Amino acid sequence: MNQSPLSRESLQWTRPMLEELCVEVRQSLESWAERESADREQSLTQAIEACEKVHRSLSVLNFESGDLMAKAMRDALISLNNDDTDVDQTVQTVLEATAILPDYLDYVEASGGDQIGVILPVINDLRVTAGQEALDKANFFPVPLNGVRPPSDQADGSASFPELRRQFQIALRDYLTGGREAAAFEPVCKALLKVRNHPLLPNGLRRLAWALAGLAELISQGELEFSPDISRHFSRLDALLKEVCGDTDDLAIGNQADSAVRAVLFQVSSISARTPIALELAEAFNFENLDTTPALEASVFLAGHNRDLIRAVTDAAQSDLAQIKDVLGSQLESNRDPDVLEHQTELLESVGESLAMIGLETLGQRISRQAKRLSSVGNNIDDPVLLEVARELLVVESSLSEGFSVAAFAPADADEENVAATLLPASELQRIVRQLIRETIEDLAHARHLLDGLARGKSENDAAPEARGILRRIAGAVHMAELEQPGFMLDATGKIVDDLFCSPNTESSPEALAALAESLTIIEFHLEAIAASDGGRTEGQFTQAKNRLIQLGYWPEAQNEPELEPELEPELE
Repeated sequence: MNQSPLSRESLQWTRPMLEELCVEVRQSLESWAERESADREQSLTQAIEACEKVHRSLSVLNFESGDLMAKAMRDALISLNNDDTDVDQTVQTVLEATAILPDYLDYVEASGGDQIGVILPVINDLRVTAGQEALDKANFFPVPLNGVRPPSDQADGSASFPELRRQFQIALRDYLTGGREAAAFEPVCKALLKVRNHPLLPNGLRRLAWALAGLAELISQGELEFSPDISRHFSRLDALLKEVCGDTDDLAIGNQADSAVRAVLFQVSSISARTPIALELAEAFNFENLDTTPALEASVFLAGHNRDLIRAVTDAAQSDLAQIKDVLGSQLESNRDPDVLEHQTELLESVGESLAMIGLETLGQRISRQAKRLSSVGNNIDDPVLLEVARELLVVESSLSEGFSVAAFAPADADEENVAATLLPASELQRIVRQLIRETIEDLAHARHLLDGLARGKSENDAAPEARGILRRIAGAVHMAELEQPGFMLDATGKIVDDLFCSPNTESSPEALAALAESLTIIEFHLEAIAASDGGRTEGQFTQAKNRLIQLGYWPEAQNEPELEPELEPELE
């Protein structure tokens, strides 16, 4: 799929006309479906011509997914002239598409993103009704291709193009005619790397050979089985190598190769094994930052709801949530009034029901859970539930203010603790957590400096309370970031500081002091690893330090089960 830039301004200018054309298609098709109509055939012709206009307009705008949809609508309408077409199904499918396309145009204009994955099922439904093959989503894997140049050898000494092809064919033939053992696929991988490294081949062809080398390496290591689908990818490369040995234009060969490489990269990225070439591909083609959340966010525009209604309800919900937060804030600062809290509980339940009514079920359920928690709040001014509810409502309100956030479409069965991590768009959440980790590490360094002075008897009188305050503050921040295990370790270190340096009658404990030093070092390394998306690297050390804290009685009681297997913290992508 060609990833040409989409002009948001051009789409904004053209969209009213496109929406009128969709209305024309719908009206003409409905007229055609009325079998009594006198100008029935003319109505179908008008509908086809309107789809053709939409297709041409979107093609000029480089709006590829919309273009594919318009062409599929046109072909489905043309198929109505065939005797074997399911007329009712085709009419229903096209009518649904005429309603979905304007909604999707609205999303694309607002976001500037072309998310074909959202409307590919609709496109495929149209293609099937027209008697065409469905499109494979792997062919639209949104990896960046332009500008990715594979590693290459020096031109001197490189094999000729026919020789490269012959080596590849021999290696593949030996595997297919042999016992088909996984290890026998390694020569195929080596032959593909020679194609990738040849500096005179078109870049598109070299990219395809590189992706296939990653696939071959997975097969040779037993992570993937050779199949007819995979065989077709290798046959495609062989055909392109044959063309490059002839007179075919290099640009045409490169474009053909790029149309195939997305499906191969999709297959490599879907395998969790981290083989050397797979890691190279992940870094070169930026697998880690391929954000699928816009596709999820865009799905709200295809839900069939009236957007004016959604906007009105979400605006009202934001207003109600702001009012509830103000009331809860006043309750935090004074004696709690049960009648006031009961009224806020009822209002929260109403907000949750309203959001569920317009299809934002997950946000509605999330607010309903806070309503249940609020109903359990007692008169104890130190009860933390009220503060926690206020915090959750603040994040929900922020989610609504951003528009139809992907947070609203998180899995409905997600539990309370894990679901909070989805309240912000993934990229924004990652940025915030990484910044929090950086600041936490800086504060940890200051706390360690204070504690080092205390341990050596060379510190100011207020060093112990200051160190304890720092640890408590950053522990709270880390808990709010849903990094629970690091948060518990920071809680434990705070308890040790209390015992060793803030309680006058407590005797010094060498074991506790050693555990404190170890924990502060490990937590810093562990947070750095999480920020680098490699939390597993320090998990073994983290678990050992945690078990020592459990043995000494400092790990929070509700979390003091020793771990037999390391439990990975959620990694940032």
